[in-house]
Amino acid sequence: IGATSDPCSSIYAGPYAFSEPETRAVRDFLLTNRSTLVACITFHSYGQFLLHPWGYTSDLPEDHEKLMFVLDHVVAVIQSTTGKQYTRGSSTNSDSDQLFTDEAAGGSDDWAKAVAGLPFSFTFELRDHGLHGFLVPEDEIEESGREMFAALNELQSAI
Repeated sequence: IGATSDPCSSIYAGPYAFSEPETRAVRDFLLTNRSTLVACITFHSYGQFLLHPWGYTSDLPEDHEKLMFVLDHVVAVIQSTTGKQYTRGSSTNSDSDQLFTDEAAGGSDDWAKAVAGLPFSFTFELRDHGLHGFLVPEDEIEESGREMFAALNELQSAI
């Protein structure tokens, strides 16, 4: 769902799940350490979204309210740090019509929650809203880093 078999596409899913050494390394780390981990955060670009599972279905997880509570805190701290507004929601349901609503399989946040069993799993879609696509201007990189540092500090406090 939401991927392609075209290896030249930005939404290429790969030949099979965990086909690449990097994804296998992350998988193995999470499975080996899941008894001591409580969260998994994946950083993407772009869109200024803070997302929780599920991405493969429009159904919400049972702990949706708890996940939204955490994301509300993170959105607020980013706003107070840099003035940037991030939208929060599930990968297929948000407060914004800008968010893609098509289901997409293979998200690491879905896998970390459903398979590795981590209670908190999020995808942070970094700057910007799409004006520059995947190429964030150099003068925004440091500020984006401050946002995410503040976001991660708030996240660990909220969970």
